[in-house]
Amino acid sequence: MNRIFSKSRLSLYYLLILLTAACSPARHWVTDPEAAGLYETDHLVLFRTPDRLILMLDNEQTSPALTLSLKEGFLEARTVDTDARFDKGSFHFKDRVRDRCRDLQIEEFSTTDHAVLLTARLCGQYDLRLRFSATDSLTLEVAAELLGEHPFDQLILHCASDKNERFFGLGAQYSEYDLKGHRVPLWVEEQGIGRGDQPITFFSNFYGAGGDHFSTSAPIPFLLSTRRRSFELGGSSRMAIDLRKKDEIRLEVFDSQLRFKVRQAGLPADLVAAHTREAGRGTPLPDWVFGTILGIQGGQERVLGKIDSLEAAGCPIDAIWIQDWVGQRQTSFGSQLWWYWEPDSSRYGDLSQFCEDLAGRGIAALGYLNPFLVDHGPLFDEARERGYFVKRDDGSDYPIEATGFSCFLIDLTNPEAFTWFKAIIRTHLIDNGFSGWMADFGEWLPTDARLFSGIDAARYH
Repeated sequence: MNRIFSKSRLSLYYLLILLTAACSPARHWVTDPEAAGLYETDHLVLFRTPDRLILMLDNEQTSPALTLSLKEGFLEARTVDTDARFDKGSFHFKDRVRDRCRDLQIEEFSTTDHAVLLTARLCGQYDLRLRFSATDSLTLEVAAELLGEHPFDQLILHCASDKNERFFGLGAQYSEYDLKGHRVPLWVEEQGIGRGDQPITFFSNFYGAGGDHFSTSAPIPFLLSTRRRSFELGGSSRMAIDLRKKDEIRLEVFDSQLRFKVRQAGLPADLVAAHTREAGRGTPLPDWVFGTILGIQGGQERVLGKIDSLEAAGCPIDAIWIQDWVGQRQTSFGSQLWWYWEPDSSRYGDLSQFCEDLAGRGIAALGYLNPFLVDHGPLFDEARERGYFVKRDDGSDYPIEATGFSCFLIDLTNPEAFTWFKAIIRTHLIDNGFSGWMADFGEWLPTDARLFSGIDAARYH
């Protein structure tokens, strides 16, 4: 078997670990070479001491990619009762831990060209399989899975950090930049009104909409570290990253499988580039995105009047955003959009001509869309008749209370509903000349809904 690691490099790594151990104030380092095991693959070396696993990639970084404690047990399984409450796009989870196990006993190590494999037991009775693999010198992949019957529905991996390591990322985080010292849940929901600031959050929570410091509609399980490494959690279950302890990173998933990647590189930009190579990158944005975009409502006459006035005053206009292209109606909350995705000719006349005229003036037209329909008109009747809405457990359509009215969510796991809604977008937005639109309300799928595909709604959310 060909190995990328040279013997001299392995010796250097091992010597480095021993020297670090000798100089470290930490009590748990073991410096006896006879007590340590070494497991090597093409791009990865795993050192085992009686009280820890040290994983190093074949790159220029001198620090381990990952260090896991055997003494305290680096993997924890929990049985959790969860009460989930949903209010207008905000979710409130109350987790009660009924049982936990962190007694980890490793039974066997083995290697392949690219991976070190471990079999282990939790609490002496639950089988566990772990895989540490590296197909290049940049990325360590870790997979842990509980096997057979077990009572657990949450896995937590504990790995070493230090007091000087700082963390950034995890998607759109509005309240905190440096995430050290915080537990950050990764769940798509409304950002919240108040987000923990008082008294506005207190009053917003009468409607369940207050949120907290980490409520976000765009979480991304990508964590960037000042130690020139990144963590990327995989899977689609509810998860969190806990950075409250100064010397520990906790990766939490509400699942019986846990998958993540640790990457190392010399520059943060290299870590981000490696992440987006796999996760995907957006296409380049058009030039008008970087100009002046005005949000105006009220119909064609009012919009054109505002444009004329601003241009006469010398204000450049690159795009206008007209949310009310579908019309407005009065509810108990006031004037709100019709969530019914056809143009309102009483407001914008021939919408296609209106957008074309704007384009002739160098102005892009933007609209608004979400995956709900209100009980109104042929589109709603067609969707209901064909069974395109998200269901309740009893098979009936799931009504969702928005602010001031009820609506129904299109089940995009249904291929026919997906194609149908896609045709609506093409016909009424793209073909009418919109250059883009706000794609709203990706947060509102209830966790207790029943979906066409059979996938668990909480996981699909």
